[in-house]
Amino acid sequence: MKKSVLAIVAGFLSCAAAWSATPAPEAGWKFAVISDLHIGTQADPAQSVGSFLNSAVRRLIAERPDFVVITGDFTRGNPDENIPVEKARTWWLNIQSALKPFQDAGIPVVPLPGNHDYYTPAHRQAYGEAWKYFETALSSFSIQGSPPLYYSFTHKNVHIVPLTVVDQYISPEEEAWLKKDLKEADGAGLRFVFGHVPMDSALLGKPSARFRKQMSAILAAGHVAAFVSGHEHLNWDQSKRFDGWPVRQIIVGSAMDAPYNYPIRRALYTEYCRSCDGECMMPYNKKHFATDPRTHLQKISQTFYIFEIKPELKDGYSATPYTLDGTGQLAPFYAPAAGGQLAPCPAARKLKKTSGAR
Repeated sequence: MKKSVLAIVAGFLSCAAAWSATPAPEAGWKFAVISDLHIGTQADPAQSVGSFLNSAVRRLIAERPDFVVITGDFTRGNPDENIPVEKARTWWLNIQSALKPFQDAGIPVVPLPGNHDYYTPAHRQAYGEAWKYFETALSSFSIQGSPPLYYSFTHKNVHIVPLTVVDQYISPEEEAWLKKDLKEADGAGLRFVFGHVPMDSALLGKPSARFRKQMSAILAAGHVAAFVSGHEHLNWDQSKRFDGWPVRQIIVGSAMDAPYNYPIRRALYTEYCRSCDGECMMPYNKKHFATDPRTHLQKISQTFYIFEIKPELKDGYSATPYTLDGTGQLAPFYAPAAGGQLAPCPAARKLKKTSGAR
């Protein structure tokens, strides 16, 4: 027992020493992450470019990020549809139109596919063709890997790695490349990895323990600051140690209008939320946010993230979720001035279980 504890401590100190010797990233810049746009046929209101996305694009341009990562589900493709590639191409024309203000402002968009962009051969072909639109703006970065599926670049000593993770699975070829890429990027001050599907689901009843362990091992060995994903149409931020390294996972919400939402899974809700009024505490930072205690749905359903790179911050960066207010200005996701452990519910206010709670 003593030997195993000493081995763990030695491993942690080794990780800490390697991290402290790494050069710091350049300070004073930011990037943004949005996800799950679900744009399809412009004539269909349920699949059109929504006002929230248009407002978010305008507001993010005002923030002047160096680039914007979109973590998949640009489209609303489905596995059982038999559409020609010409139809899928029209979706991407709508997407390009919605994102053109970024291009006009000189802000590159960093894409990766989501499951809805990747179900059928037509979906995959249209995504591959759309890469050419994004590639022009990304030409200022030294792209490595196999774009548009998995690739990387280093910007101001921060290493960025978009992956194709459209299920709780990573292919052996992509896994081998990721390990090699992170090892070669060991001199970068910070490393961020992006995939569409989270490694640890916040909504599934039984997330894939195998996939979580597999990805956690890769990220810990590669000293990754955070794994950032979308897919689940909710905002979740947590960190768990693996082999002595804090593996942080951020799930970004959706930027579509009136997104179809999912509840926080029961085990997480029980641990981090209050049944009487639905107030919850985010695991990573203990900041509070609101949910419906009967459905376990977050009350703010549209969010995106802004990452700021500042060496004076605790981890050398901050990752802050935002929504938009009625005037299109940035508004906080978290409740103002609320944080820390949740106070217990007064006994008289506890809700009875209903069939709507999940």
